[in-house]
Amino acid sequence: RVLHGAERRDEVLRYPNPDEAEELTGRIGWFHKLGAALGALLLASATFAKEGDPPVVGFVGAWDRSAPLIERASRETGIPAATYKAQELIQEPASGAADPLRGLALLYILNLDAYEEPALRARLVKAAQANPRLKILSLDSRDSQAGLEKAGLLVKDEKVWKYWRANGLVNLKRLLVYTSITYLGGKGEVEPPAMIPDYGYYLPGVEDAFTDLAAFREKSGWDPQAPVVALLIQQSFWVTHDTKVVDAQVEALRKEGFNVVTLFGDRGGQVLKMLTETKPDLIVEDRHGAIWEDAGPDPLKAFDVPYLRPISMLGYTLDEWMKDPRGLSYRDVGMFMTLQESKGTIEPVVVGGLKASIQGFRLHEPMPERIERFAKRAAAWVNLRRKANAEKKVAIIYYHKSLGGDDLMRGSPTGAFLDAPQSLVKFLPRMKERGYQLTSLPKDVPELLGWLRDRGRNIGPWAQGDLETMADRPDAVLIPAEHYEAWFRTRLTDAHREALVKAFGPPPGRLMGVTRNGKKHIVIPAILLGNVLLAAQPERGEKQDEKLIHSRDVPPPHHYLAFYWWLQEEFGADAV
Repeated sequence: RVLHGAERRDEVLRYPNPDEAEELTGRIGWFHKLGAALGALLLASATFAKEGDPPVVGFVGAWDRSAPLIERASRETGIPAATYKAQELIQEPASGAADPLRGLALLYILNLDAYEEPALRARLVKAAQANPRLKILSLDSRDSQAGLEKAGLLVKDEKVWKYWRANGLVNLKRLLVYTSITYLGGKGEVEPPAMIPDYGYYLPGVEDAFTDLAAFREKSGWDPQAPVVALLIQQSFWVTHDTKVVDAQVEALRKEGFNVVTLFGDRGGQVLKMLTETKPDLIVEDRHGAIWEDAGPDPLKAFDVPYLRPISMLGYTLDEWMKDPRGLSYRDVGMFMTLQESKGTIEPVVVGGLKASIQGFRLHEPMPERIERFAKRAAAWVNLRRKANAEKKVAIIYYHKSLGGDDLMRGSPTGAFLDAPQSLVKFLPRMKERGYQLTSLPKDVPELLGWLRDRGRNIGPWAQGDLETMADRPDAVLIPAEHYEAWFRTRLTDAHREALVKAFGPPPGRLMGVTRNGKKHIVIPAILLGNVLLAAQPERGEKQDEKLIHSRDVPPPHHYLAFYWWLQEEFGADAV
């Protein structure tokens, strides 16, 4: 207020003079940090309304990242407010316990899960009967609110929606004041929502968003020779400062040599316009739910770049994700995979999740190891597009489950009886035509199958003679045991090493092993055709037990791990 009434970055944007705005941004940034520090100290002592306090405003289904802002807005306006999970309101209070619905004068509804809505609706019907003054309003339009609306419980006020959509501390304070005056008989002056940019470029460490790409590039240390990744985020991430996962992704992608443009927009057409100006080599999607609804059919076709989807979970905390053998919750599968893979997203690597704070609300927390892995995957996609075909190394892996001389590249009902040998005889020449380096090609299926029987098949421990013959070939791939043991020590956790030794003995194991010049080696059944490798999927055990193929309890054996580490470290596959 001292600074010409500018309380926050979104109000600075009103000033027409860029120099004045820049000067104010620096000063307000200092006050903003001081306020945030004081707010954190006050948060622990915040109390909810007691008997005789002014009417309480409740929020259910609001974003967790908005909870600290709602609490702060409540303190600074003096209008008691509280945030709830739907389950907190659905459950009948225990005997003698306070009913949160009983003290509410107004309840705002935002997001509801389908399984929660009927129970919450029934509970609100009872609450409205017991507390006639209770008003229930939509915080923003959602399909999940339809049942409440049909029951005559829900009031829609588009002025409320405008405050919520603009969001941020200033607008949440104004929303509470508007609520008090309009619905609760309070006094004061209603102020309109403060205008916050509905699009912009976000740069970690900079308080305000950029609306000009040239200015963003100048401030971000742009490298004209580096590939460009466009990271698409929700505007609300920036408004509510819920950017820890985004910031970590930006840092990791920069370490991989990218220029990172983090952008947000509330309309698909606006985002497409920004993407066109950005000219990305790769697009990373970090928005929620249904996307590109207003951008026309196939909006990303013109860019012709990889479209990646890391997952920062909304349904699970990090601890819940680690403990659940299913991995993602049903909500996160629907939100981040079912809806978005239909738009062409790939690489659904979990990079973050929710972490409960001492105040009870949950904010996003990054997973450094997973974010680093995702950044390397992104770099690999760009490398694959930039590298000439003649330089690319490709590994083609095929099934061989019987450990004998037959069943090589055999199809199955789950594989639609694919005729892999005939397919490869046709496919490999096409690769060579496209510039891939292949030193030899099979002339027909019998010749290809002959190659596979001689040097490209798994061999059981009962046929050691066949394995010795394969290992004696001049083109045989042998991994010295000491190389594998180094990978074993550095690439696995203590728990994984212990489980592997328990199942298959100490490295290098008992399968696919030979001794040469007094030293143990692991044999890799593979056919090297220049930069293209044909190799059998390693067997998961010693006894042709098909239950092991997808086992989650028994680890893959030593030679299985050795094969994939060899693909990475020695062969250097660009694609598998």
